[in-house]
Amino acid sequence: MASPDTTPHTLHFPLLPPHSERDASPSFRTDSRAVYTPYLGASAEISSFPHFASCVHCAAPLGPAEARWGTGLCDACYGRCERACQLCSGELALQQLHWMSGLCDGCYDTRAKQCAACDARLSFARLRRRSPRCEACADERRPAAEPRAAKGVGAAFGGFEAGVKVAIGSQFIFYLAPGIMVPSLYVEIQAARALSPAAAASSYSFVLMTCTAVAMAAPVPLGLWAEARGEREVYAGVTLIATFAALSLAYASDVYLFALSWGLLSAPLALRGVRYAYFARSVRPDDLSAAGMLASAAGLLGSLVGPVLAAVAKNSFFCAALTASLAHAVCAVALAAWLPEKSRGGRRADEAAEALEQACDKCGAGLAEHEKVYGTSLCNECYDNWFRHFKRRVLFCFCGVAGLLELSMNMGVVAAFQPLAVEQFGWGTEQIAAVNFLSSAASIVVSVSLAHLRLPEFEQSAAAAALYFLSVLCFSFPPLAEWRLVVGLVLGLKAQILFMAPFTAAFSRLIGGSRVTNALTTVLCIAPMIGAAIGTALSPVVLPSAGSFVFLGCCCAPCLVAALVMLCGWRALRRRDINGNAIGPAR
Repeated sequence: MASPDTTPHTLHFPLLPPHSERDASPSFRTDSRAVYTPYLGASAEISSFPHFASCVHCAAPLGPAEARWGTGLCDACYGRCERACQLCSGELALQQLHWMSGLCDGCYDTRAKQCAACDARLSFARLRRRSPRCEACADERRPAAEPRAAKGVGAAFGGFEAGVKVAIGSQFIFYLAPGIMVPSLYVEIQAARALSPAAAASSYSFVLMTCTAVAMAAPVPLGLWAEARGEREVYAGVTLIATFAALSLAYASDVYLFALSWGLLSAPLALRGVRYAYFARSVRPDDLSAAGMLASAAGLLGSLVGPVLAAVAKNSFFCAALTASLAHAVCAVALAAWLPEKSRGGRRADEAAEALEQACDKCGAGLAEHEKVYGTSLCNECYDNWFRHFKRRVLFCFCGVAGLLELSMNMGVVAAFQPLAVEQFGWGTEQIAAVNFLSSAASIVVSVSLAHLRLPEFEQSAAAAALYFLSVLCFSFPPLAEWRLVVGLVLGLKAQILFMAPFTAAFSRLIGGSRVTNALTTVLCIAPMIGAAIGTALSPVVLPSAGSFVFLGCCCAPCLVAALVMLCGWRALRRRDINGNAIGPAR
């Protein structure tokens, strides 16, 4: 038998006919392919598996091990390319990897290759996003970036629409009304009904429990009401109910009616979730945290002015109730006049909002008419396959963090302060009242200052979470010290003021303003209330061990877990929002 010819041969053959849609690719080679084979029998392999002499992207010569795969790519380029279709998730064949498009032939052939506006050829990136427009046309349709407003409380407040300003101002009335009547509440219960001290204490406790029950139960129906009828109707309706409740307190003789009226008077405080949802759709993302801080400052100011007015009125409960009723009536009229009928719009001008509604925020695909009706700025595919799961994960993490922080704060600081101050250090009501007053006054300064600075939401939330931990650590670290109890309480109250406004602003930023619903914000606002209730219930259990490391560990553990959850999720949440934009205002 004759020995096979082992002389290397150079085989030349023309390119295969170019793909009708891909012949414009800059990486497509127009010269002939050449492969050096050690024997003639290799031509059988070439006939079924044509090779490239160099990488079609980086032009590097392909070694024998790289060329025989038939991808036309060197190992480095092969490692960088997508090996699954970005639309259907199917595995790409080797010849389809050549194009580095991230699309299989089926998905590529079904996509429009030209811009719907200017007929320019669409890039692979635009095809993968299902976008019907090229980058230039998409930029023209995207609304121009709004200029950064000047820093300052006046500039921020002046940039809000009338409804937002009224919602912020209403917080002053909501906290002012109970503050006027609280100093004389116990005296009214005892004197008006000629009760014994024991019966008066029992009735007073029943009134406070009724108020707590209303505060816990009201957010859910109020959120559903707002989702169905709009924020204006809820705000005006609840404020009108509080008007009649305050009027009823002035004349109520039955303790049960008195307790119910007191609970309904505090019902407007349960509108926090409704307010956050309204702010998310009506305030620029960079101003969300400032709006929340101004609302908190208005409420704190009302809680300070209330006792002052009560002292001026010489603690007359009847006059205080009539004043609260009149204030709520005026507030209800203002809310009905300036709040929008049903807030479903965005934060920008009508034409910009209309332009944004034409494309999905996630994939960039044009929205069908039936998809625009929902107002979520998402196509059905992205909503079903991505947003349903995404919003649950974000809501679960945010609720867990807020609940754990409040559990730790109430178990180790808020509910433990007065028992320890009175029993361990012999404090009286004057010292406790002075600390609470100074802390509230300082909280107003902190809220207004942060509204002025307008720090990024995640940085402010992280700083507030750190204050939670420092507060509990300072308060509970053994041995107990009088000055550390005061510092821990003050830091804790500041942390509560600092945390929730930027935290909900960050939540709105992640979910998307047009997708924030009253149901989501209501659940988010209930989570810290549940944590606070659990912490208050556990405080008597751990209080006997105060001054020991057991007390320190029990109080700090939930707060530390919340901080670790924030730390682990920090990079993912801090990196990008749904549109790929950095979260937080530009620095």
